[in-house]
Amino acid sequence: MFAGWGGRRIDLPTYAFQDEQYWLLPTTGGAGTDPSALGLTATEHPLLGVAVGLAEHNGGLLFNSRISAQTLPWLADHVVDGQILFPGTGFVELALAAGDQVECDQLTELVIEAPLVLPRQWWRAAPGRRGRAGTSGTPASVNIYSRADDD
Repeated sequence: MFAGWGGRRIDLPTYAFQDEQYWLLPTTGGAGTDPSALGLTATEHPLLGVAVGLAEHNGGLLFNSRISAQTLPWLADHVVDGQILFPGTGFVELALAAGDQVECDQLTELVIEAPLVLPRQWWRAAPGRRGRAGTSGTPASVNIYSRADDD
């Protein structure tokens, strides 16, 4: 089969192949999957979910939660043109609750660039990012993003 290619036969090793693994094995439970061990802190707010500190912002936090009409039934009452929309007051609550976590208790401006359409059957993830107010009185900013939650 290998004529003209320079191939040659070689003998296989005579010892038994050793079954050694050199990679990390998945764990079930324990510190590797405990949210607090991963640096996540529960916020005890139904819209914020968990918080984690940001290295790039001194005192800034990133919040992550799942928002759906299945877990928050009152969202199903906010229907526009047959679609469930996350209400503007919900964005205000997200911003104020995030502000409370970093000792910033005022909301001066809120711009909603696009409505957040919530699917009837699937979850939505709504992470928010909040920076600490500056020492010179400069206001903190909050950005709220959403993405479909994939299975």
